[in-house]
Amino acid sequence: MTVRPSSRARRPAQRKPFFLGSRLRRVSNTHTYRAPLMYGNLVPRQKESTGAVRRFFVLLVRSVLVVGVVAGVSWVLWGPYFRVTDIQVRGAVGVSSESLASLVPAGQPLWYPSKKTVERVKASNVLIADAWIARGVPNAWRLVVVEHSVVLRWRSGDMVSLIDAQGKARATIAATDPRLEDAKLQAVPEIVDPAN
Repeated sequence: MTVRPSSRARRPAQRKPFFLGSRLRRVSNTHTYRAPLMYGNLVPRQKESTGAVRRFFVLLVRSVLVVGVVAGVSWVLWGPYFRVTDIQVRGAVGVSSESLASLVPAGQPLWYPSKKTVERVKASNVLIADAWIARGVPNAWRLVVVEHSVVLRWRSGDMVSLIDAQGKARATIAATDPRLEDAKLQAVPEIVDPAN
């Protein structure tokens, strides 16, 4: 006699794949349990002290570099290589070039402001109408002056006026002013006002 398998026979249970994030895992046909959940970063944290030491060394290296750059620029601009040792005077005809050059302080930095020096040069002689300084790398200052073209001295009392070719009084100074002893001014004819 042939025995046929019953259609009602229980089929074998099929196991479903297990995933880490799943909440339920079938253990048997009747029992289940909750799978553990995992939170947080699985990578171990580095010690905070290591990061602090690294930041300190980075800050130290940057500070050393900044100080080195500042010191290098200061040495280039204010060091002995860029010191004024060559003083040239241009445009001086009636005024002595040596006297004007002596008004420029030698040995100062090339980039030193020249405004006070120019004012001192203008005040040194009434013949100077304008002056400026040009810098030459690495150690030269060129003093350029523009003189008044004085053709006549007009003495009135205790004052002397310097008259140019256009008939304008370029300067009026005291008759006892030592600047009138300049050789060029001594060669200029003088008119004395009899009314004073």
